[in-house]
Amino acid sequence: MHIIEFTSQSAGIYIHIPFCMQKCSYCDFYSLPDNPILREKFIDILLLEIEFWSFAFNGNNFQLYFPADTLYFGGGTPSLLAPDQIERILKALRDAKLLKADANIEITFEINPETVNFSYLSNLRSLGIHKISVGLQCMSDRGLLQLGRLGSARQNRQVLGWLQKLAFPCVSADLLFGRPDQTFQELREDFRTVLEQGVSHISCYQLTLGKSHELFHTLPSNDALADMYEKIDNFFSEQNWLHYEISNYAKTEDLISQHNMKYWTGVPYLGLGPAAHSYLPPYRFFLQENVAHYLRTDFQREAFHEIYITENPSVGEQIIDYFLGVLRIRRGFCEYDNTYNLFKNLLRQIDRMASWDKQLQHWIQMGWLLYREGCFRVTFSGMLQSDTMLVIVAEKFLDNATGKRS
Repeated sequence: MHIIEFTSQSAGIYIHIPFCMQKCSYCDFYSLPDNPILREKFIDILLLEIEFWSFAFNGNNFQLYFPADTLYFGGGTPSLLAPDQIERILKALRDAKLLKADANIEITFEINPETVNFSYLSNLRSLGIHKISVGLQCMSDRGLLQLGRLGSARQNRQVLGWLQKLAFPCVSADLLFGRPDQTFQELREDFRTVLEQGVSHISCYQLTLGKSHELFHTLPSNDALADMYEKIDNFFSEQNWLHYEISNYAKTEDLISQHNMKYWTGVPYLGLGPAAHSYLPPYRFFLQENVAHYLRTDFQREAFHEIYITENPSVGEQIIDYFLGVLRIRRGFCEYDNTYNLFKNLLRQIDRMASWDKQLQHWIQMGWLLYREGCFRVTFSGMLQSDTMLVIVAEKFLDNATGKRS
């Protein structure tokens, strides 16, 4: 198994851009229809939120995590922003000393193919954005129509060609598996197409739909999904790519998502914009999923507790939060990790450390974990059983913890 190390303790910054051309029926992220006037007002308030955080570090330990070394524009559809709006955001973050001025830091920007042209992508390149995440979902018109996407297969290929011509250091493609009637042969053809066009990172997510969705009862069985997932893993193994997280694959180690690794390994992050969540130890907090409320927020006069909704996770909830992340990544967790040591302290608080050691040995015997050089690596079998492992953690280690999940 290839070992990926991740040691950064600098924070990451996530910016939620809540505007879309239309709402995809399978998408759970907060968004609303695009409105250029509303979008400009949103940028003005976002800049005030950034300014708020430039002063928020006085007298606390938040400054230990900043300036951040990763930035992620997500949504919604960030590519609805005009280049000058993006430039204003980047300048504000750097002026506030929230973001490192280093030109080599990871800045990821999500795009939808139907919202960009060559000139727009060229502007992104000039602004120092080095990683583009393209919401392709699939590479056939039949599949896009089934998903209710606005774009076309031709647009998808055209955008990948533009990105290749502009020589972005990393192009990541979002693809879906588990569509009704989708075969692995179709999915493999999608993989081959995007690889031929220079994509060096792929996020391949399982399509999930609510029970009320018209396609819910036509989704593949769990056995069929597990079979396809194993075939996906085999495909990327044959390409010598790294399967470093349940849904993520990278051509080389330097192309893994440094920003998302922060979420999965318990490293602090700051979320800006409506619906964005933050973790700056010991605080977890977020903003309402409401643009109108966001536009009314007075970041120049209101205090932190008046703006953000704070969470106070119990010991048990902190244990679950930790495992929700580390069981997703092949790296797993190491005895020398600061976050793992904090986790063990939580177990000691509820007198569960001895029981935990026995559980680890059991998972190793089951082939779900591999212990090597002080680290517990998640095997492919472990990835398939990650939900089962979380249930075991919840049942065995939350009974005596203060508070439970509702």
